[in-house]
Amino acid sequence: MEDDRLWRLFTTILSPIGRSVCPVPGPEDLPALKDLALKNGVLPLLYTQLLNGPANRTGHVRKFIEDVKPYFLQSSVFSMRQEALEKEVLSLLRKEGMPAIVMKGNAIARDIYEDRNCRLSEDVDILVRQSDVFRAAEVLSKAGYSCETDVPLEYRFVSIHHATFYKTHGTIPLELHWLFGVPSFFGLTSAQIWEEVLTDSEGNYKLSPELQLILLLVHHHSHSFRELKTLLDILWTMWRYGAVIDRRSLVSRLERVGLIKISQITLAQIRSLWSGVPDVIAAADALVREIEKKGHRSPRFFSSCFSMDITGNAHKGSSIDKIVKRFVLDRPSTVFRSFGALLPSCRAISVRYGDSRLWRLPLNYSRYIIWQLKCWRG
Repeated sequence: MEDDRLWRLFTTILSPIGRSVCPVPGPEDLPALKDLALKNGVLPLLYTQLLNGPANRTGHVRKFIEDVKPYFLQSSVFSMRQEALEKEVLSLLRKEGMPAIVMKGNAIARDIYEDRNCRLSEDVDILVRQSDVFRAAEVLSKAGYSCETDVPLEYRFVSIHHATFYKTHGTIPLELHWLFGVPSFFGLTSAQIWEEVLTDSEGNYKLSPELQLILLLVHHHSHSFRELKTLLDILWTMWRYGAVIDRRSLVSRLERVGLIKISQITLAQIRSLWSGVPDVIAAADALVREIEKKGHRSPRFFSSCFSMDITGNAHKGSSIDKIVKRFVLDRPSTVFRSFGALLPSCRAISVRYGDSRLWRLPLNYSRYIIWQLKCWRG
């Protein structure tokens, strides 16, 4: 029961109402809250929520904030370095006539949380048109960026949705995206994404609220529903845009993209973690009802498989998770294709290893399987 109370306190502080009506943590709660925040990668958010909330009026919370402040400042410096990288890359691409969007990371911190330093990410995510990928890679290469691995971009282009670049060893990773997720998993093309891209008051490109939510749902699935940080992004996005997003239109879009089951599992996680805070989950409840109106049954078995555990390294999905998450894709044909993608076509293997000799295919397939197993083991 004590653990339940602590987890409820933790998730309530991190929620959109955490700065207004959240209970004040006791002195004995703070070390455990810090431990949970560190394990889930959300200490900057815990810091800003306590700093700007009513709990900051109590002495022991103020002392805790001061103790955590060096970590927050360190993460803020890293965030500033990310922003500098974002501006550099956007400038490089725009000079060559290629529109680009900053996704996730600092964009979410700024637009969703309205605090650019409250959310720490490990990399920078840039979205370009699929037709611009090879030109963008060439521009980055001329500017001193190199691809993370020797896997040809041509292979990544047909198999996955992004490539990672570094300017120098040990610097911030730059992920160049052309889609939100694995191409064979979801029915959302690059052209369809860019049809809904908006511009802000400064002329910068940004995702529409509906696309932002779709991106986060795809991202949550890619991490096997285990990242509390991504779930918080989804919760805050629904809170921020609840009055803007048309739920009926959104459900129809989720059906077309193939995100109904993924949405249901995610919404079940939100309703479970924030069950005692009805104001926070109101948007989730409303979306659940809209999905049910369309006759979609709740995938209770899969929801139980992916219950959120915030007590440990829950953000690291297991190999079993990576298999099971394929079964929550909406269409049986997509599930089948997702397993077929485990063994790419002969052409993809030839591109992957730069070897088109037929007699080498068995060996190259073996090399691919070994490489894939290493990736799955982390």
